Amino acid sequence: MKKICLLLIVCVFLSITNAQIAKTNSSNSNTLKTATETCVKNYLTTKGNKLYDSGGKEVFLRGVNWFGFETAMGFFHGIWSRDHKSMLQQIKDQGFNCIRIPWNNAILTQDITGEINAYGVDPYTGVSPMNEEEATKSSPLEILDITVQWCQENNMKIILDNHSREPDGYMVEALWYTAKVSHQKWISDWVFMTERYKDYDAVIAMDINNEPHGAYGAGSRWGTGNPENDWRLAAQECGNAILAVNPDVLIMVEGTEEFGETSYWWGGNLQGAREYPVVLSNPNKLVYSPHEYGPTVHNQEWFSAPTFPDNLPDIWETNFNFLHTNNTSPLFFGEYGIRDAGGKDEIWFDKLIEYMGNKGHHWTFWCWNPNSGDTGGLLDNQWTNVVEWKMEKIRPYLADEIPNCQSSVSVPVQSVALTPAAVTLNETQEFVLTTSFTPSNASNKNVTYTSSNVAIATVDATGTVIAQSVGTATITVTSADGNYTATSLITVSNEVIPKYTLSVSTEGMGTVSISPDNTTYTEGSQVTLNANATEGYSFTGWSGDAAGTEANLNIVMDGDKVITAIFSASDEICDSPTPITLKYSQDGVGTFCWETAEDIGYMNSWNVDKLEVNGIDIANVYTSSFPDKINGKYYIQYQASVAWAHAEIDKNTTKSATQTTEVKNMATTDSFSFYPNPVEHQITIVANTDIICYEIFNILGKKVFVKKVNGANKINLQPELASGIYILKALKKSGSSESKMLIVK
Repeated sequence: MKKICLLLIVCVFLSITNAQIAKTNSSNSNTLKTATETCVKNYLTTKGNKLYDSGGKEVFLRGVNWFGFETAMGFFHGIWSRDHKSMLQQIKDQGFNCIRIPWNNAILTQDITGEINAYGVDPYTGVSPMNEEEATKSSPLEILDITVQWCQENNMKIILDNHSREPDGYMVEALWYTAKVSHQKWISDWVFMTERYKDYDAVIAMDINNEPHGAYGAGSRWGTGNPENDWRLAAQECGNAILAVNPDVLIMVEGTEEFGETSYWWGGNLQGAREYPVVLSNPNKLVYSPHEYGPTVHNQEWFSAPTFPDNLPDIWETNFNFLHTNNTSPLFFGEYGIRDAGGKDEIWFDKLIEYMGNKGHHWTFWCWNPNSGDTGGLLDNQWTNVVEWKMEKIRPYLADEIPNCQSSVSVPVQSVALTPAAVTLNETQEFVLTTSFTPSNASNKNVTYTSSNVAIATVDATGTVIAQSVGTATITVTSADGNYTATSLITVSNEVIPKYTLSVSTEGMGTVSISPDNTTYTEGSQVTLNANATEGYSFTGWSGDAAGTEANLNIVMDGDKVITAIFSASDEICDSPTPITLKYSQDGVGTFCWETAEDIGYMNSWNVDKLEVNGIDIANVYTSSFPDKINGKYYIQYQASVAWAHAEIDKNTTKSATQTTEVKNMATTDSFSFYPNPVEHQITIVANTDIICYEIFNILGKKVFVKKVNGANKINLQPELASGIYILKALKKSGSSESKMLIVK
């Protein structure tokens, strides 16, 4: 996985606690719809190095990653500014036939709850309000259920990727198990997920562990025979446990970082499979899955070779493609991606995608999200439009849709309603009744309409009523599924019933919904108005032919009406702000709102998802410029989803953020200390014990610097590193190690 730096204001608010949820409760909360066996499910099977559907047709998986479920947020990133289903539709409309969804085990075992707001209009589909269904849910699994349901109904295949055991834990989890998630629990969680989605052939593959890694004999290995570190043995056990629940899904197994004396990308080294292949109960369900990246992620030595890029096919053949050449398995590239056009990165990318196309490999591009630090995404930074130059490179290699069993899911009707419940008509007047269903996505919405007295009023198959003569008649609607009924009383009068118009306008920033939204209304009709304020505004009341301050207003049409909804700019940017005294700092995951009347000298932050002062974005920068106070105060909003996020606020303009940070973040342990931190060029390290080697890893866990020191107690390092957060690791003669965070300015 790549590092994540949120680029936009997040409107999803999460709280994470340690409360445990029993698996039975998780299962009971499954919001997926009842499955029936009315068609053949279209799962995939391997034969040699190819993939085939249930009808024996060769197929190619060509898709994209959309991440978020593996982070502390617990949901897809981007649904704070876009509609969830509209994003899925946009992915499908680009021509992708599958989506790889990273997730972490904490969404099953921790009480991760959140609020997804239903508001606004999606810029792609025009859906309004966005995330209307999602706003009724509070758990990650419920949102994932909606995703699976949509993909099932829209012929999109899904690869579930167990990206980490803990939220955002991918960088530090070298093994497939941790202190919190044991080997057995990792398997039982996979069994739970398999059981949950086994009736949905949209879910066709389980990528059972993302990027196993470890160097110098530590971490995940391949073929050691030791169950504590042999990733191959773990993959076999987990894969067979999954197949015992659903024998139809594919098991995707990634490589390690090292095998023997060789080292490659995390998850990309599959050389061990030559001598120690993964053995599943059904060999035709195994797919090996390497990851591949270019020099922007890490400038590996082969990118600087004089033979680059012609040296790449031999490197790929050695590390993974031999499995395709030997007809052992299809290859699924779960991750590959590019951030910027030009240079070696584009040369590498063009070589790889042509190579994968010629070989018939399968892949999911990393990633859809624009907030992947190393690769960016297929969407622009506004989460709206695709980055066209990337799509131009990908588009020629897209493949046909792989259908799902569309009739495998049936949603039963639970009740029907007929509106209005009563209506008065003149003779010969027509009126259309509206039938609604619970649930709203019921599969069979066929109904019949009947009239208790056709001499008074008739009704056709569309619910259109025609008044025939003076009197009353009851119109009944009956559902084909379940025979549920609802009625509407029709009164036919020979009196002239007045009709009135309704004009609704707004003052300030906001919208008004009208139900029913008609051109004219008969006398006595009830109309409901609902005022919705734009962010930063609040609804203050109605004027004209209505009064009151409640956003929801019911009116009776007894004449023509002109009504205005009044919206005013909010005095406070955030609700219930907490007063703070400067200097003030905040670290780690959380959502906070503060207020201060003091003058701010500077603010500095890094790795935050959101930092605003009086509605102005100042996230992840140092600044001494601020907007005007509101009512004499600054209102500050902070949101972060990673433990290494930081924000500091000071009224003393004589202190620099750099000086403050250096004092605060002086890295010391019992074994070694280093300074300065943050650093620009040179680090001085003082060791208190025998250190044999120092290594520096980027936020992805990719090694970017190595220095062997053989016991020297003080050294100066001058690594050439881009700005960002790194891990400095000291390896001791005893075999143990210690790590510290390093910040490069």
